[in-house]
Amino acid sequence: MLQTTVGILGAILVLREVFTFLKYRGDKEAHREIAQAIKSNNELLKENQDILYKILEIDKKLHAMHNVVDEDGVYRWYVRKSLERVIDQVQRTLITLVDLVKDNTTVMKSVNDLIKDRLSCDNHG
Repeated sequence: MLQTTVGILGAILVLREVFTFLKYRGDKEAHREIAQAIKSNNELLKENQDILYKILEIDKKLHAMHNVVDEDGVYRWYVRKSLERVIDQVQRTLITLVDLVKDNTTVMKSVNDLIKDRLSCDNHG
């Protein structure tokens, strides 16, 4: 039953289009309007096609910009340059701090050795 109904509806739609076409077949003004509408549609399609090509080019450029990775495989656009500079600065500061702590440790050992020597001299003398 459903298939018959769908078939009948399809036939009605086809017949409606055929009768609409036949109605305008002899009407020259209608033919001109249809030709003008087709021409306008073609112009719109051309404009839309040009816009789509421009969008495609922009999309390709964006993909090329965002598809760059660093030596760790992290996409470059995820890391801000200012953050990179701050991390480098923190690293240099930590290296300097470690060097200063080493120097301080050496001085403290020397002071400790001097104190030990003084104490041992005072205890023996």
